[in-house]
Amino acid sequence: MNSLRRILLARTDRLGDVILATPAATALKQTFPELEVFFLARRYTAGILEMHPHVDGIICLEEVGTGALASRLKKCGFDAVVALFPRPQQAWSFLQAGIPLRVGTGYRWYSFLYNRRDPAVELEVTRLLAAQGLKDGFVVLHPGSGGSAREWPPEHFAALAHSLVAVQQRQVVLTGHESERGLTQRIQQLAAKKPIDLAGRLTLKQLAGVTARAAVFVSNSTGPLHLARMVGTPVVAFYPPITACRPERWGPYGRRADVLMSQQEECFRCRNSRLQGCACMQAIPVAEALRKVEEKLS
Repeated sequence: MNSLRRILLARTDRLGDVILATPAATALKQTFPELEVFFLARRYTAGILEMHPHVDGIICLEEVGTGALASRLKKCGFDAVVALFPRPQQAWSFLQAGIPLRVGTGYRWYSFLYNRRDPAVELEVTRLLAAQGLKDGFVVLHPGSGGSAREWPPEHFAALAHSLVAVQQRQVVLTGHESERGLTQRIQQLAAKKPIDLAGRLTLKQLAGVTARAAVFVSNSTGPLHLARMVGTPVVAFYPPITACRPERWGPYGRRADVLMSQQEECFRCRNSRLQGCACMQAIPVAEALRKVEEKLS
């Protein structure tokens, strides 16, 4: 704590709640006199905070805007943030801003975005990985999409898993919803070197915890892909060249270079197909996927 120079207290709700939060600024100043204490607050409460002797600065949420919050916070160079009124979008902004110490609630679905996470979930994940003989740095393959997107073939996922285990000497984990157990079991059967199948065995929080410890997360266009981006895990993603499904619209946030497609131009052959698998996804080479994963691992 003595190494901290500037801290942000986030309280963006109503006046009474903000006033009740100001003793935190006083306690910090009394304990660490050199510490700069800022508040993230709404504009209408800023006047009261400006009068407080232990508040060094105020960032008004309305003046910054949610979309630009991360950029503003990064410029301020905060060493820590305490979310006294936790909100998921703000938690994501704190992570994007690169604030090293992020303190917040441990009992909400987005709590994994803070450094001080729910110890019960952390312990569950640690025990689960230990029971499977997994060490940090494994590769996660998430072959399903929940029916929401075109999918890379299970044969390709199996070949990629085999190469990662046999050639790269990497541990490989399969994840997915319980309804996708048939898919992950088929990949296990096809792979000469067997990945570890955790499909249907993880809660959303546990999936976040497992993903955060992975070296790379590989999947189709699906929610867990974006979850991987949120927890800071490098991703490799497969997309079809179809306007309604393209990565420019649905791709991993800020990581277009991590997307593999068979071609850049629009595919009219597969566009009207209702099948999750299509020729365009089949045409994404395993070798290219392996090269992209190796690039992330290096």
